[in-house]
Amino acid sequence: MLLPFQVEAGFFIDLRTTMVAIAGLFGGPVSAAVTALIAGAFRLYIGGAGAAWRLCEDLYGAASLPA
Repeated sequence: MLLPFQVEAGFFIDLRTTMVAIAGLFGGPVSAAVTALIAGAFRLYIGGAGAAWRLCEDLYGAASLPA
C-alpha cells in the first residue's frame, strides 16, 4: 500500500488484496472481513477514479478464501 504503481489517474496497483487474503488465511473469515474493511476505507480515503473498483477487489480477496 505504501508503494503503489499508478496505471492511470486514480487507478493504482498494489499488494492490498494479497494482504487481505493472507489475513484471512491465517486469521479466518472474521480477520479477512476486518482487514478488507480497513483496506477499503483507506482506498476510499485516497479517492480517485478507481476507488469503487478497488473496494470491490478488496472484498473479492476476502471472499475468495476457502471456508
